[in-house]
Amino acid sequence: MNTLTIKLKQHTPLIHFQYDQEGATLRASEVKPKLDKYILGKLTPEEIAQGKRDGWIKSKNDKVWLDYKMRIVCPNGNNLENRDFEQKEKTPMYFGNMNSETPKGISFYSTDLDLNITATENIHKIIAKNINEFFFLHNFGTRQSKGYGSFFLAPEQLPDVRGLYSFKMPDIRGVYSFDFSKKGVPFNASKAFFSLFLQIDYFYKTIRSGINQKEGYFKSLMYHYAKSGEKREYWDKRAIRTHFQLFSNSKERTELTGDNLNRKRELDKGERTDFQVDSEIGINTPPDSNARLYRDMLGLSSSQSWMFYGATISKEDNATNKEIDRFKSPILFKPLFDEIKMKYVVYIIPMPICEEIKDKEFKISVNYKEDRRASRNITPMTIKTPSVFDVADYLKFVFEGEGRRIAERQINAMPNKIKRKNKQTNKIEEIDNMMKKSLKSIYKIK
Repeated sequence: MNTLTIKLKQHTPLIHFQYDQEGATLRASEVKPKLDKYILGKLTPEEIAQGKRDGWIKSKNDKVWLDYKMRIVCPNGNNLENRDFEQKEKTPMYFGNMNSETPKGISFYSTDLDLNITATENIHKIIAKNINEFFFLHNFGTRQSKGYGSFFLAPEQLPDVRGLYSFKMPDIRGVYSFDFSKKGVPFNASKAFFSLFLQIDYFYKTIRSGINQKEGYFKSLMYHYAKSGEKREYWDKRAIRTHFQLFSNSKERTELTGDNLNRKRELDKGERTDFQVDSEIGINTPPDSNARLYRDMLGLSSSQSWMFYGATISKEDNATNKEIDRFKSPILFKPLFDEIKMKYVVYIIPMPICEEIKDKEFKISVNYKEDRRASRNITPMTIKTPSVFDVADYLKFVFEGEGRRIAERQINAMPNKIKRKNKQTNKIEEIDNMMKKSLKSIYKIK
C-alpha cells in the first residue's frame, strides 16, 4: 500500500473540545466515516459489489466502509489563541458553553494540514476523484452547518489532486453566495471570523426567525414564502401565538372585535402583519386550520424559548408522544477565503431534506412561568410540517423572487444609524447600523 497526501487549508475556526491542546484540529475519526458514506453514495450497486469482491470495500452486519487508513497531521504552532475569539460571550451562533463544565474552544491553523490516505491505488483514484466535492459539501465539528470547521484543498492542489481530476462546482440546484470583505482594512483573523459569522447569523435570521431589535425589524421571509404561490399557508408562529394567547394583554385582545384592528396591532407586539387578514391571496380562515411548521424545515428542535412571554414551547411526535430528535438545518454555509483578494466568499448550499419530516404531525405544548399563566390557554395543539418543501426553491424565492424585493423594502426601512452608549465616555452616541450594511451587502442592495 502507498500513501496519498492531500494538503488541506483551514478556512474557518473549528469548535473543538481539546482546543487548548497543541495539535487539536480536524479528526480522522470524523472525516473518514463521512468520506466513506459520501463515496459509497456515489457508487452504483454493481461497483459496490465489485469492490467487495476485490476487497477494497468491507462490510459487517449493516456497516459498510472503504478499506484504507487515514491520518491527519497538524503542523506545530500557528494555532489561533482562544483568548482572541472568546466562545462564551462573543462567538455568534454558538451557545454550547453556557453552563458547561467542559467548555469548547476554537482551533485554527494557518499552516496547511496533511491528510494522509494509506491504501491501494484503486482507492487512491476513487478518493482523488471525489475529494474536492466532498470538502466543498462538508464542514466539521460543532455548528458546522453555520460555517464553522470549513476546510478545503490547499490552492496548490487545486483544481485537481495529483493531476487526475478537475474540480467542478457540484451539480446542486441553486448554490448562492455572498462576499464578505472590507477594502483597505488589514486582515485580522479574530476580527474577520467574528464579522463573518455575524453576517451569516444576520442572514440566517432573515430567512428563518426574523429580526426584532433596536437595529431594525425584519419579518422573516419564511412567513412570506408560506403565503406565496399556490401554498397559501401560514407559518407556525402565528398559529402558536394565537392558540396559546401569547400577546401583551391576551384578555383585552380576546374581547376586541374585528373593528378594533389597530388596537389589536398595539397589543400584538412583535407580530405586526401576521394578524392582518390576507384577503389579497384569499386567506381568511383561522390560522390553526392552514398553519404549517415552516420554520422547522430549516432545522427542527424539541423546544423553543419565548422569553418575552415567559413561555417555553415544546414539540413531540404526535404519533408516538415522544420528544423529537433535533433535525439539522438543510442549509450549509461554506465560507472559503480567497488569499489573493483577501476576502471570504460564503456559499449557501441547499441540502436534501429527509422525506419523513414532511407532512408530519407534532403536538405543541406550552410551559409558563407561574406569574405568566393567568388568562392564557395551556391546551396542547397539533400542527403538521409542510407536505411539500424544497430548500433550493426557497433560496430561489429569497435571492431571485419576490423574497428579495420584500427583503430590500425591509432593509431600506432600517435606520442608517443607531444610538449606543460609549463604554469609555459613558455618553450616548450615534453609530453606523452595521446590520443594515451587512444585509444590504448580502442581498446586493445599492
